[in-house]
Amino acid sequence: MYKLIIVDDELFILNSYTDLIDAEQFGVTIEGTYTDGLTALDHIKNNPTDIVLTDIKMPFCDGIDIAKYCYENFKDTKVILVSAYRDFEYAQSGIKYNVVEYLSKPFSKDELNNVIKKAIGEIEKKEDNIDEEETIFSGIDLEDNEFLKKAEEYIKNNYTKDITVDDASKEFHLNKSYFCALYKKYTNETFADTLRRLRLKKACELLEEKNVKVSMIHLQVGYNSRSYFNKIFKSNYGMTLEEYRKNNIKKD
Repeated sequence: MYKLIIVDDELFILNSYTDLIDAEQFGVTIEGTYTDGLTALDHIKNNPTDIVLTDIKMPFCDGIDIAKYCYENFKDTKVILVSAYRDFEYAQSGIKYNVVEYLSKPFSKDELNNVIKKAIGEIEKKEDNIDEEETIFSGIDLEDNEFLKKAEEYIKNNYTKDITVDDASKEFHLNKSYFCALYKKYTNETFADTLRRLRLKKACELLEEKNVKVSMIHLQVGYNSRSYFNKIFKSNYGMTLEEYRKNNIKKD
């Protein structure tokens, strides 16, 4: 079964989607419906998610933010953006995050289900490629401890840079799909989860040092966007960077 979540800040529209999607026909389970992007991101972070159907214009964390997060951390997750006609130009900014499709409101049941079908098709194609790669690389002799040690060293040496799983797989001279499967097999978490966890831990350490400027911490732990890092930090710790510093700063 393919796991789908739906995000829209208008509850009536959100509920209507569940009636329009032919979930049983496509082998889809609707794992959650959310009225805000931050809660949806928390779900994606903690639960395997195949497809995200999300409105673009939402407060605090919009559809583009969700697409960007999935692109940087869970590239196998397929994102479908929904927008009013007047928002379509803004929706185009999602092109660089490899969204599956844009739906302009209003749309028909058939239009919605065709896009869901397209997303599933992309997932199935990816799964076929992974099967082929596992066959190709089945002869690779990588000891668990050796792989883990090198992966750990790579993350520790590069977490301050804007690295992705693509960069890591190239470093190990492995196909990205195979690298992801191998990493998760040996660590029980994704490369992105490990990277994010270390970055947040280092950010907390920096916040405890009163001479480190809060406004610069995101750059020191590998995030180019301060606002995006602030959202991730608050989602994980339930407080802003400033609040964390106030509660945890080291005393002289």
